[in-house]
Amino acid sequence: LAVAVGVVQTAKTLPTPLRELLLVGVCFGAILGSTIMQQAEKERGPGPQPPKGWRWFNHQGVAEGASSKTSSKDRSSEVMSYTGDEAELPKDSLGIALVPGNPGIPHFYCPFGEQLHKALLAEGVGPVAIYTVGYPNFSTTAAAKTEAQGVAPIDDEASIISEVLDELAAQH
Repeated sequence: LAVAVGVVQTAKTLPTPLRELLLVGVCFGAILGSTIMQQAEKERGPGPQPPKGWRWFNHQGVAEGASSKTSSKDRSSEVMSYTGDEAELPKDSLGIALVPGNPGIPHFYCPFGEQLHKALLAEGVGPVAIYTVGYPNFSTTAAAKTEAQGVAPIDDEASIISEVLDELAAQH
């Protein structure tokens, strides 16, 4: 209320065209602010699917096609895998895990992973699987749940990522 009174008092001191512009701007800001708040309060839907050729790597006993975003700590990393044209790789195949910096979202690093995969195959290294390992605090598919839990401490994130890397190492 005090802000509204201040705006009206300020508007009274301005010449006519500026007064109307100020009041229209304030009204526009109020409407826009209301719209933004309504959008912020909506429940989030699922995040983006993996890019073409990528798939979720289901870890920690998660069924195929299900969300792989839970762990014993009720948090986990989102992990995507890329094997190119290979549907299944032999046990002794090479696996490379990309653990990003900031942003810790695996989707952001998929184009780099594809180029790395292509370069390794061109050099005769293969078969190879590329994994992108997201940070638990940067969940895209369970954003609402992650936000409700709050931010995980960095030590917890490191521990969760370490568990995922151990599981990936066991695959290769």
